[in-house]
Amino acid sequence: MKNAIKIAGVLGWLLLLAGCGTVRPNPDWRIVLYDGENFTGKQCVIESKDVPNLSDWQYNDMTTSLIVYKGNWTLYEHNGYQGLAWQVSDKGGPTGNGKYPTFKEWNGANNAISSVRRGFYP
Repeated sequence: MKNAIKIAGVLGWLLLLAGCGTVRPNPDWRIVLYDGENFTGKQCVIESKDVPNLSDWQYNDMTTSLIVYKGNWTLYEHNGYQGLAWQVSDKGGPTGNGKYPTFKEWNGANNAISSVRRGFYP
């Protein structure tokens, strides 16, 4: 069973790299959003779920830095997974450890994230 899961994960990455789809989410993924640079200020912890509207979490348009502890995530400019999209992962960031100390590291805009989804999506 573990080998089947590993193969499915590898196939997902290959499809993504080939431009043939998305990477399916894993149930134990985790991302923490911060309203200040360098992981300071108010936090929003998202674990193993998609968030179509950060207003419901009182965290709309507040993200300046973030840490991806596990997984691949797509960040969206508008609620409902609309508008500009940015992809971040636990292997990304300037040092490859999932830490993005400012929005510039994910080529995003400051205070512009309104929804978050597990996985990489176009």
